[in-house]
Amino acid sequence: MKSIYLDQLPYDTTEADIRRLLEPYGVVHSVIIGSDRDLGELKSFALVEMELTSEEDPVEAISGLRLRGETLQARFAPLR
Repeated sequence: MKSIYLDQLPYDTTEADIRRLLEPYGVVHSVIIGSDRDLGELKSFALVEMELTSEEDPVEAISGLRLRGETLQARFAPLR
């Protein structure tokens, strides 16, 4: 199991958008999109836990991609 931190997401990014980005690289178990608890507004980052099944590195493949005008950043994060 790997944990991937995505940053610089468009504010209207959905869980389905993130799953579409990452499912070519493995099985996505959970997606947590950052939000402001007080305002209920989405933030521009997400944490994804997934099982990798691809030889290709998803962090390398996704970093630098553009999604609705935003350049995505990705990195592996420590598992909780």
